[in-house]
Amino acid sequence: MSYLRHSLLVSGVALAAASVSYVGEAAAQACDPSTLLCSTGGLKPRVEGNDRLQTSIDTGWVPKCSGATPHCSGEKFQVRAQIAFDPIGGGEGSTPVFLVDMPKDAVIQATWPTTDAFEIDLRPATAPSAKFQVSHSLTPEFGLYLDLAGLIGFGGQTEINIDANDLINLLPGASFNYVVTKSTTFVPWAFDPVSMNLVGNDLANSRLFSVTFQQLGELVGTGDFSGTITGSFSFNARTDTTFTYQTTEVQIVGSTGPITSPTGTTQIPMSDGNYLEFAVVPRGTLTYDGELEMLPVINITSIAGFGISLSFPISVGLDFPFSSTPIPLTFPTQMVHIPLPNVFVPSNFVDFGQVQTGNKSDKKVTIDNTGELGASLTFSSSDPQFSTLGITSTQVGPEQVYDLTVSFRPTRAGSQRAIITVTSNDPDSPVQEFEVLGYGVGEDLPDHEQPGNGGSSGSGGGGGFNPSGGQTTEEGGCGCQVPSGSAGGSSLALLGAAGLLLLRRRRAARG
Repeated sequence: MSYLRHSLLVSGVALAAASVSYVGEAAAQACDPSTLLCSTGGLKPRVEGNDRLQTSIDTGWVPKCSGATPHCSGEKFQVRAQIAFDPIGGGEGSTPVFLVDMPKDAVIQATWPTTDAFEIDLRPATAPSAKFQVSHSLTPEFGLYLDLAGLIGFGGQTEINIDANDLINLLPGASFNYVVTKSTTFVPWAFDPVSMNLVGNDLANSRLFSVTFQQLGELVGTGDFSGTITGSFSFNARTDTTFTYQTTEVQIVGSTGPITSPTGTTQIPMSDGNYLEFAVVPRGTLTYDGELEMLPVINITSIAGFGISLSFPISVGLDFPFSSTPIPLTFPTQMVHIPLPNVFVPSNFVDFGQVQTGNKSDKKVTIDNTGELGASLTFSSSDPQFSTLGITSTQVGPEQVYDLTVSFRPTRAGSQRAIITVTSNDPDSPVQEFEVLGYGVGEDLPDHEQPGNGGSSGSGGGGGFNPSGGQTTEEGGCGCQVPSGSAGGSSLALLGAAGLLLLRRRRAARG
């Protein structure tokens, strides 16, 4: 383990050219504060479309000829409309055609069931905190076909096609003022489709434009529209459209694969760090389908100076179904920050020195959690002569230390050694150990005077939650008799007693 703070900056995809935003730590939290075995980080996926939608509506020539040719002798009037979904207002600052925004509750969760890898999934949300909005205008391009010879016995056949820009130029100061907007809320992440229906005003009040044949003649410049025909052409239209958004995948950059369902998971390599940080790229699709209802109105009042009254032979709207292919949406890349516990135990052994058998010596040992998530700690000893005074478990807050009191109560003379095991929620090092040493001075105690096994020396009690990182200590009885005198004794006194004992033995040997 290293004390350096670092993150897992996953590789495999070049992010330099991508738009990467960072989501702050405010959304990060422990999934389960009681176990601290998982952690979360939030992001705010948002994608919008400010351009014309990809699929336009093309009615074809109406009425439609029965043959293969677009125009036939049986049809004297024909119109063709191509309708596009455009932003309202157009230009810079226009309202987006669509918006998918998840400002909160889009939470990514990390767990570490093994030390091999982090398991990443999407934490389910319950509140409909996300927004799906569609706002659009209708931009028309149209074609007009007249067979004058068939209508009045003289003249020719004329077809003109006018795009939207030319049409606007015919109407100074005018615009296509068709406006439809609607929004709905949904629960992130929206792997289930989110749909809403947008319906324009009634057809009679949905006129997109009206132009005179004189205006058309000026635009075309030649043919029967150059002052030969007088009258007007107007076009009413409205749509009844269902728009659907659906998330298709959430890519965790550097993982084993994208998450493609609300219960899906992926893995990223294990790392030793105070937090986990990686790039996330959500993707989805936008689709729409519905009906276009249109009402083209052609009125001819004169041809070549002769008064005449002709009109396009319909009085009600014409319905045309349409549908789009799925439009892929890629959200901007965001960095997600997930706090982790990061536990360190002493790297060197702890030496108690010489302690009289039956007496007790305590030392404080620092357990450090440098991580950004709280640590859950459990202690055990391989030898009951070394104990943690009944403290078998505790919790320590983020970037805090815990002063663990380790006690040495020798019951046997001579060198003693034990391993203190610290089990924690540290992802890559859940089990760590440090060595404790001591020397028992005096006679071995009878078996019934030896303290019990385990992390505590007698009747213990678990340490409570201590998020501040302060010491939690509880000492239990050992069920033995302690000789009178100093409980610990000084190292100098113990060394003197050992020297006297050694001197007496040497003297006995000499005799």
